[in-house]
Amino acid sequence: MFIINQENWEVVKKTNIIGSNNRNKVDLINKDDLIIVYAIRPLSSILGSFRVISKTIEKKVNFSGGSFPYQLKMDPIEILNEPIDIKSIVDKLEFIKRKDKWNTYLFGVKGIRELSKKDYDTIINFF
Repeated sequence: MFIINQENWEVVKKTNIIGSNNRNKVDLINKDDLIIVYAIRPLSSILGSFRVISKTIEKKVNFSGGSFPYQLKMDPIEILNEPIDIKSIVDKLEFIKRKDKWNTYLFGVKGIRELSKKDYDTIINFF
């Protein structure tokens, strides 16, 4: 799961490229991996799903809020017309152990949170 702001979501939708400043996390991502995109406040919502097609970007995309030199080219699987409010599915996600503190599991993770297949499938089932 990539955790981004609303402004960068607009860049992702337009370019099908997402970036991070966390090389260690991006190095763990491979071609054909599946990605969920979550936007922080004010949206606090799941916005779409993508499949990674390449780690090699010929021309780097500029994002707001800092440098994100490690970029992935993606194919959209589904862009949601109606975003999924994360609070509506917190109780069903295993990676969120303390449901009353759900937001702490999405902040401070350097923009990328690995999901289990079960949590990924749980989220996708709400699409």
